[in-house]
Amino acid sequence: MYDKLLVGNELAAKLASMAHAMDFFTNDQYLTPISELIVYYRNSSIPFEKLSFLAVKVSKGILWDTEMQNDYAMYIQIQEKAKREAYQTIQFKEINGRFKTAFIQSSRYIQNSLFAHEVFEKTKTDIVVLYGTDGKVSIRRNNTQVSCRRIAENLPEGGGHDFAAGAKYNSDPSKPQAIIRELEAAILKSL
Repeated sequence: MYDKLLVGNELAAKLASMAHAMDFFTNDQYLTPISELIVYYRNSSIPFEKLSFLAVKVSKGILWDTEMQNDYAMYIQIQEKAKREAYQTIQFKEINGRFKTAFIQSSRYIQNSLFAHEVFEKTKTDIVVLYGTDGKVSIRRNNTQVSCRRIAENLPEGGGHDFAAGAKYNSDPSKPQAIIRELEAAILKSL
C-alpha cells in the first residue's frame, strides 16, 4: 500500500516498516502485539465492532492504549491455555531423512506466525506445519532448503511465499493422523 498509494506519507511508511518487522521477525524495533489483538478481536462476540475500533485507532497512528492493553491482558490468558493444548498435539517427523518437521494442531486463539516462531525456538525444527480443525494449514520454515510455497501448492487452495504459506487440507478434521499423512505427502512432493 505504501509503495503504490501512499509514497512519502510518514505514517504509512512507519506502518509498512512495522508490518515488515512483524512478518520477518527482524527484531529491529519494538512492536506492540497488535497482530495478537486482531486474533482476539476476530474471535470475540462482536468481531466487526472490535476490529473497526482497532482500524480507526491504527489509522490515526494510535498503536496502543489502555483499552487495548486491558483487552490484551484478557487475551493472553486465553492464548496461553490454547498454546498448552496445542503443544499436547505436537508430532515430529523426519521428512526425507533431512528435515525435522513439527506438526501441531493450532487454535483460532493463536496467531500462527508468532506461534511458529516460538515452536522453532523450542524444538529446533526445520518446518512447522500448523493445522486447524477448520481445515486450514499454516506452513513456516526455518531452513532455506525448503519452500513453504511449494508445499502449499500440493494442497487445496495453497499459496504463499517460500518462507511462509497457507493452504487447506482434505482429510477429516477429527482425524489428526490422516491430516498429518496428507501434509507429510505434500512436503515430500515439494522436495
